[in-house]
Amino acid sequence: MAGQQPELRAYAMTHTGSGDQRKTSFDECGAVWRTEKGNLRMKLKSFPLSGDIILLPPKDNPKSE
Repeated sequence: MAGQQPELRAYAMTHTGSGDQRKTSFDECGAVWRTEKGNLRMKLKSFPLSGDIILLPPKDNPKSE
């Protein structure tokens, strides 16, 4: 896991408003790596008290090129 890029990123997904005014926000709260045995290991830097956690592939970071 050390030095490896995460396979997925964890985001706290929250909704505000309703109807046409409903907005969804995503705040990164952790990352996920695959272990040598093929399991997934998640490390959270924060934990949402409300809302959901969604796992998404990392976005390409053009600043690192």
